[in-house]
Amino acid sequence: MNKDETISSLSKLAEACNQGSQIFLGWAPNVVEPALQELAVGIGQQLIQFESELQDVIRNAGGKNLAPAPLIPAPIDRNGLLMLGKISLALILLYYQQAARATNLESVCATIKYQHVQMQQAYEQLVSLHRAA
Repeated sequence: MNKDETISSLSKLAEACNQGSQIFLGWAPNVVEPALQELAVGIGQQLIQFESELQDVIRNAGGKNLAPAPLIPAPIDRNGLLMLGKISLALILLYYQQAARATNLESVCATIKYQHVQMQQAYEQLVSLHRAA
């Protein structure tokens, strides 16, 4: 893949991480279950870190910083929050797969693979808590 496709794919992934972090961190204060609240905060913080790492990779590949994304209002209903969180992570996982196919740069691939594994685990934890609820 060429550099522009790699940067475009990584930018889309970084934007999804930004939106996901807003969802999880915006939702966490509305959750009364400690395990779910802890998971939401953990995922949100991890997504902030991953977005920052992706921004670094984009800059190193010759891309520009992304503009800040608009704030997403957090849903109020617990089930809506769980569903929105699962949808957000599923989309992020899809973007990780696309980004992995869009690059052959070793350093980029290592970052994407590491982050993808972490987000897959977060998704599985969220699904597990949703089923238990």
